[in-house]
Amino acid sequence: MARPRISREERRLHIIKNAARVFGEHGYDGARTRWIADACEMNEALIYRYFPSKEEMFIEAAKFTHNKIVEHWDSIIAGAPNSLEAVRRIFLSRIYRMYKSPGMASNILHGTVASGKNKDMRELSAKWFEKAHKTITGLVVKGMDEGIIRPDLDSDAAVFWIRSYAYFINIVQVEGLEQHLNLDRAIAILDEYLDSIATPEGLRQKMPFDPSAMKSGQKPHM
Repeated sequence: MARPRISREERRLHIIKNAARVFGEHGYDGARTRWIADACEMNEALIYRYFPSKEEMFIEAAKFTHNKIVEHWDSIIAGAPNSLEAVRRIFLSRIYRMYKSPGMASNILHGTVASGKNKDMRELSAKWFEKAHKTITGLVVKGMDEGIIRPDLDSDAAVFWIRSYAYFINIVQVEGLEQHLNLDRAIAILDEYLDSIATPEGLRQKMPFDPSAMKSGQKPHM
């Protein structure tokens, strides 16, 4: 039975989704376009009718992945009872995913390294950093206004601590240092820090982190 015809845009999206998965598993340098073609069940030459180069494919896959992360964050924020709990869930879930999918951590760094090779990728990474930083800063400031986060807190310092800690967990995974910082301890350190910046009301509203909830959501690849 013949396969139904799909539009050029649908096929292009199909390639991007599979490219995101392959780059996520192998990084930019390790991935082969043949593997992407195999994942798409397409001829490798046909891939290049949609993307002029592997680099262009990586950029589009990165954009797709970033959009999925934004959707994931938006979903967490919409479901959180307050802004501090939104921050808690965003970063605890990220740490949980990195320990359960170790390749995720190294591939975040793969993407960072690859971004230095291409102007478009550098711009994309810069925009993502700025958007993520603005989102987390907004949540922290909102929490201070809500009386959930201490009003004397240096919001910039708090945001940089939280984001730097998440990048540190990337290094732990890449270097294979889990024996020195296992998942439970990694989660506890972040949890304790967030407790330290909460007001009594913020602590009263704290909810336990449920890692099983991560199984139902889509996990970004790259």
